[in-house]
Amino acid sequence: DLAALARRAHARLVLGSARLVDRDARLVGLGGGRPIGYDELIVAVGARRAAAYDHGATFDPVATDLRLLARRMHNGDVRSVAIVVPPAVGWTLPAYELALLLRRVAGARAAIALLTPEDTPLHAFGPHVSDAIADLLAGAGVELHTSAYCMPHSRGRVSIRPHLEQLVFDRVISMPVLHGPGLAGLPADRDGFLPTDRRGRVIGAPHVHAAGDATTFPVKQGGLATQEADAAAADVVRALGADVPERQFRPVLRGKLVIDGTPRFLHHPAHGGAGEGSISTSPLWSPAEKLGGRLLTPALRRGGGGLSARPATELESLTL
Repeated sequence: DLAALARRAHARLVLGSARLVDRDARLVGLGGGRPIGYDELIVAVGARRAAAYDHGATFDPVATDLRLLARRMHNGDVRSVAIVVPPAVGWTLPAYELALLLRRVAGARAAIALLTPEDTPLHAFGPHVSDAIADLLAGAGVELHTSAYCMPHSRGRVSIRPHLEQLVFDRVISMPVLHGPGLAGLPADRDGFLPTDRRGRVIGAPHVHAAGDATTFPVKQGGLATQEADAAAADVVRALGADVPERQFRPVLRGKLVIDGTPRFLHHPAHGGAGEGSISTSPLWSPAEKLGGRLLTPALRRGGGGLSARPATELESLTL
């Protein structure tokens, strides 16, 4: 409930779609509404999902009918499923979660394959976590193809480069790719993402910050977005005269996988020289929620005032 969140933050909520930023006049143009002026601006508009391929299904955590697929697998109508990670996907954990979930609900009735361009499974978490995940996938009966650059075709065929191997599945589900907002008036890379520094400042745009999936940081994940927001908010209030410590974005990856009903907590300080990643059945952060935000997670956990932590997707509800 954004209205409740705004009230708790003593903020004014204006519903609208940001169309452009006039940096000279310091205005944000809204589609169908009056522009809003600003002294300092934080852009947190997220990214746009898109299908990576012309064939097969594109996974959507809300729209994909996982219950129907699970029933068809359980009944033997679907005997093989491929989960495909396109090359441009930076946060691959949902693909592993989906593969393990489908294995859990289907039992031994269907073959599950995970095809990823990563050199090792969940490569972003480091070699220790990758080795553990590879063992867990093998134990769960999920067939893993790494360094696999895939091209789904019609009738469930998938070509894998560089070896030009071709596999056939009853169902092919690909993870979506993301495109930046391409907000007019702000610098962006060729995919529309906003370049930022460690303090969340949009490079080349004074008085503008950005956080979350709209930025050029390659890994798109909610916990990282809250870390970017911490840095941007601190820099903004310092610019407005508040005496607060500087906070720089130093990414820490946190992921939670449920395997055979047991959660595995994955943790990796991904900034330079921060050490090796960890995996454990015990929580590696607190509160041990999937979204590890310093302020947002405790607020969601407390509930009240319209804030609550409830399963938001069919994937989460099936896991629970």
